[in-house]
Amino acid sequence: MRHLLLPIIAGLALLLSASRCHAQVGAEFTSLEQQVAAHPDDLEAHRRLAQAYGASGFVEEASEQYLALLSREADDSDAKSALAALLKTRMPSWLPATVTQVRSFPVETAKLTLSALAPSGAATDRELLWTASCDAHEGERADPLHHWSFSRIAYGYVWDPKARRWQMRVRAHHTEAAGIVQASLKTMLALYAVVQANTGLDPTGSWKTPLDLWLAEKGNPGAHSAGRSLYLYSLHTPRAPEEWLRELAHEYGHTALPGLGGFTKTEDPWADGELGELLFVRWLAAANLDWLPWSVKAAEDIAHPRRERLIAGAVGDPDPARLRAGDKKARDYFLGLALRVEATDGPRRLTELLTRCPRGTAPQFLAALQRSR
Repeated sequence: MRHLLLPIIAGLALLLSASRCHAQVGAEFTSLEQQVAAHPDDLEAHRRLAQAYGASGFVEEASEQYLALLSREADDSDAKSALAALLKTRMPSWLPATVTQVRSFPVETAKLTLSALAPSGAATDRELLWTASCDAHEGERADPLHHWSFSRIAYGYVWDPKARRWQMRVRAHHTEAAGIVQASLKTMLALYAVVQANTGLDPTGSWKTPLDLWLAEKGNPGAHSAGRSLYLYSLHTPRAPEEWLRELAHEYGHTALPGLGGFTKTEDPWADGELGELLFVRWLAAANLDWLPWSVKAAEDIAHPRRERLIAGAVGDPDPARLRAGDKKARDYFLGLALRVEATDGPRRLTELLTRCPRGTAPQFLAALQRSR
């Protein structure tokens, strides 16, 4: 469920330190950068530039140079040690393309092949990368909602074709290496990519703050979202694979979609979570996801008939009276209307209407829909 007090300052220090890029690197590095550009195979030039960047706290740029070294000389023990020491401070907010050429850097990659669901054909393929070992350490870190302690982080990146680098988009906080960490991290990366491709929405914001996934052994079985933080609770309580996926899709609906509430007579007054699980699972099912541990087909087999029932219940001209009660029937009617728009006009059209709701309620959505027609 949506939390009313969204965390504002969590991770701000990391964001500020991670947001630097080449354009902000000072002129003191110019001669070294020129030497590397002129002699890209000069290993010592890369090493000197990496050391200079690292000494000044430019983790991303220093990592790029050490990875360039290791892509050319895989057994360079000095470069391995220096890179390992650098990454103990924090993981880079972006990684260069050469990271996939370095065997000692434990990452895995996959492609998300998307169908053009919208008439405009806006959806395109996405390339994803994640840390494979699940044992990256940055010291103890507390989540912003419960202040529980997490000692490990696994990281997920999405390829940015314009910048030609891997950009961090998801961090999975956990306390032990387990299959659930990899499965949930891959699922969150896939959700981020498929939703961004089909709607244009990016909850990581203009500063590209990563989504934080907190994998907690405590709490009652279920999931929750609060701003850019998403939670899976009681990890050791068994669930069907499709249920893990549904929980993440639901909470990501709260996170990624414009908030739409007012259904106060239900267990969750916000409908964006329900809309997320109904739509996002279908979009995932349209992609090539044979690398995802959880079965998207099983989740879609459950979601599909429910979508069909909701759409069938919202046929005809929109009726404002059916939304006034704020109960489950009203919420189902809104969901049917929204799903009809997406099925008929595509996800970009639905996104446009949702963002036109200044107060985030179903009547506002209906008014925007009627004005547009």
